[in-house]
Amino acid sequence: MNKLLKKYNEVVQERFYKTMLKTHTGEKLTYGEFDKKVNSLAEYLNKQFNNKIIPVLSSDNLDYLITMIACWKINKVYMPINFNTPSERIKSTLSRINTKTILIRNYSEKIKQIKQIPFDFSETPCESFKQSSISEIAYILSTSGTTGNPKMVQVSFENLYWLLNTMNKAVPFREDDTFIISTPPQFDVSFHENLSFIFGKGILQFIAPGTPIQQFKRLKNILVDDDITHIALSPTSLKTILSMTKEKIKVSKLKNIILAGEALPVNLVNQLMELLPKTRILNCYGPTESTIYATSYLIDTPVETDTVPIGTPLEGAKIKFYNSNGINPNKGEILIGGKGVSKGYFDNPKLTAEKFITYENTTYYKTGDLGFIRNGLIYYQGRKDRQVKINGIRIELEEIEQVIHKYLDEFTNFNVLKVDNNLVLFSDQKINFEALQKFMKLHLPAYMIPNHYIKVPEMRLTASNKLDTKYLKSEFTKKYSNITTHENTSNKESIIKNVISEILAEPFLDETTNLMLLPQMDSLTQIEIIVALEEQYQVDLPEDFIKKAQTIREIRKVLDSSVIKNIAPHSTALTTSQ
Repeated sequence: MNKLLKKYNEVVQERFYKTMLKTHTGEKLTYGEFDKKVNSLAEYLNKQFNNKIIPVLSSDNLDYLITMIACWKINKVYMPINFNTPSERIKSTLSRINTKTILIRNYSEKIKQIKQIPFDFSETPCESFKQSSISEIAYILSTSGTTGNPKMVQVSFENLYWLLNTMNKAVPFREDDTFIISTPPQFDVSFHENLSFIFGKGILQFIAPGTPIQQFKRLKNILVDDDITHIALSPTSLKTILSMTKEKIKVSKLKNIILAGEALPVNLVNQLMELLPKTRILNCYGPTESTIYATSYLIDTPVETDTVPIGTPLEGAKIKFYNSNGINPNKGEILIGGKGVSKGYFDNPKLTAEKFITYENTTYYKTGDLGFIRNGLIYYQGRKDRQVKINGIRIELEEIEQVIHKYLDEFTNFNVLKVDNNLVLFSDQKINFEALQKFMKLHLPAYMIPNHYIKVPEMRLTASNKLDTKYLKSEFTKKYSNITTHENTSNKESIIKNVISEILAEPFLDETTNLMLLPQMDSLTQIEIIVALEEQYQVDLPEDFIKKAQTIREIRKVLDSSVIKNIAPHSTALTTSQ
């Protein structure tokens, strides 16, 4: 039996009658009750799945955790799939792992020619599974790939055991602690959240399934009202939470905040330290291929450097750098070695050999990230290729462009870039962008679809014959820079303008400015605005509200409409500083 499953079984027996988790309905499950569900599902999966890999798709995060351990008990490999993945992409993923069967709940699209197995937790008493897991691989995670096909990272039980044990030393999870499960299951940070109970002793808190805006609303309320002590966030998500909670976050019980997934802005972390001076803040770094985290930095004093360090290697991890002079200890592409380095990519030995190299009898993963060491601390310097992160999610721009190539009938010179946390499509010929977006929804998850389009006179090159990205970004700024005026507006428009101006950091918004065309208007910013307006006017607004009411004037008209006109706003209007 592998060490991790053995450790899980020991923990269940030790704490059989103690609370392990709280569901979104308020129900509490003990370790014994949770394990009973695991065993029941394991028996069910054993009958339904012949394939070694079990793909899982659900709207409920708890389903994923139960399935993961059930897979381990029957010697299967667990593979979570993004709930918002288009059906065609799901079929493509299943074909790559050579199966036509999926465990599924509440997915609205039809997946043709795929056998969809519903979740089933039998009420019949089920004995604990005696079969020991002998599989080396614990799970497979898909990450964006440059060829248009996702890369399937294989993480072993040894990798995961090391990470959970090491992180519990860095972020102790004690009996009176509660870890909020806020990361979607198809992203690697979720594995630390969900499995923190194996080496820690605290309770997991699950959030009700829902849309992104619903999730952020619930998360905001839970952090302020409940006894949450541990949370993992991307810096962009943290910014959204702070914007939504403001001073209220001071009453939270947060002891540990883990930040990862993208570069952490200095002003953001210093703001967080001012709001929560007694909370431990860790800036962590590591790609999926190195099992979630490889370095950490405890931020216990205000950051005065230009960027926040990603710290030092976790115990058992190794960091080196590669540049034109070869492998060195100081500067270049970040190489990660040690106990977290995964087993490479499923069914892709060529890419595995390219990305995983051996140096001094140690396997290192070539991250594609640039960095350097200063005063004993590692700093992140960006990417050497075209991989970007949007709200902490790793995206290969080439994968998006592969789908666009499939749509275009004739040659069009185009590129996709990240500009101000938005994905922007540039082309030198006119493209029907609305039709293209509909096509892309069939092949890509929503977070990989560009939300802005710019037709430029030409795709300029630099003196070294490379794409002039500065020129393209300047064209974006030129087109979407808002023209401001100082016309008199109604009191309600003034209040709305104050709310939105504060969030967008745009002091002179015009009431006719198209908000969706502003460069800082990404999906999380839309959520911030919607929640702020809901709180100001005590209304419930749809998730696509800003997409439909795109100016301050249109927003005011909707808020005045017959549907909600009888709902009184808060008596206190926001000031400019608020």
